[in-house]
Amino acid sequence: MSIVQKNDEDVLKLSDDFVPVKAAERVSMEMLAQQLKEVQQGIELVKNVAKRHLPDSDVPVVDLPDDDILAATPMGQFALSASSTTQLLANDYADVKSNFADLLQFFGEETTMTPEVFFCTINTFVSLFDQTHKELKRKEEAKVSTQSVQYELNIHQYELSIHYYSF
Repeated sequence: MSIVQKNDEDVLKLSDDFVPVKAAERVSMEMLAQQLKEVQQGIELVKNVAKRHLPDSDVPVVDLPDDDILAATPMGQFALSASSTTQLLANDYADVKSNFADLLQFFGEETTMTPEVFFCTINTFVSLFDQTHKELKRKEEAKVSTQSVQYELNIHQYELSIHYYSF
């Protein structure tokens, strides 16, 4: 810790840089994957309902692409929009999984480690780092205070000795 303090004091502010990690510990990737899958399944159900309840038209729907069929109703338009947004979320989720795998590799961790365990470990390290820094700072302040008191005592003794010898 003292080496860090001498070489790069910014490192002592580690916890400031890791504030988002506290929240990351509570994110379950498995739960996100499950919820994303459920939303995608729900949108497919909405699409099927929209296709079954199409307005009467002179154009046979068999010849039209699904997107054109769905665009003919408000429910279908909603399903198309939601499907597009959900696909973006699925892409983002895949990117997050890939980035997390790279992070595990960078830290030399097993690829089976879950984000919850990884970020809990990081949070524990940052917490212990802060505690150690605070303890060392407290000890340094106590040492300075003790030195100050000793200095004051020495001055007082010196003044007493001068006063004593002056008589």
